[in-house]
Amino acid sequence: MTKKQKISLFALIILSGTVLLIGTIAVISTDPVSGSSKVGAYSSVFLSILTFIYVLLTYFILDTTNKSTQELIRPYIIVTFPSINHILLFSIKNIGKRPAYNIDISISPPISSLQMDTFKGNCEILQNQKFLAPEQEIQNMVTPVPHLLQMKKNNQMNLNIIISYSDSSGHFYKEIQDIDLSNYIYPEKIVFKEVKDHLEDIAKYIKEIANR
Repeated sequence: MTKKQKISLFALIILSGTVLLIGTIAVISTDPVSGSSKVGAYSSVFLSILTFIYVLLTYFILDTTNKSTQELIRPYIIVTFPSINHILLFSIKNIGKRPAYNIDISISPPISSLQMDTFKGNCEILQNQKFLAPEQEIQNMVTPVPHLLQMKKNNQMNLNIIISYSDSSGHFYKEIQDIDLSNYIYPEKIVFKEVKDHLEDIAKYIKEIANR
């Protein structure tokens, strides 16, 4: 049931209850009664009020139950930046119970501001997806983790992420995430060597042996 339909139904319940109450009071006031008949008439008014309250409470209970159920079976898109083998990855995953449609992800500052020239632009295509099934995950490389050390010095490690998408029923969702990439980086633990670095280490080792 859409929001517009819920509002219409609630308005109809209120209107029906009001008409019922006013009609009952009007009949009693224009038709004089006394004794036990008067007690019965006022009992009818009281019963009408109780019935109206019961209908309202039932509506609110059903509406709350429906919202809870929708929350349990909805899609839920998250963005993470895992690090594997000293490479920072951009990951999008649907951890919900239903497929997500028309996914749009806005990231500020853009991912390209964190990347080496070699990797620039390779994550932008992932930020717009037509469909993501439950538990489906897509990833791409962002940049080598050691490259982020310089970015950390410049205080450019905080990302604001806005994720919008819908489900198969047309319900729209919007998530906001704030990610601090500095939490992923431990400079003292990073060991990232190129081939030339290994060759230099070997040359130093051979030189030490020759000196001995």
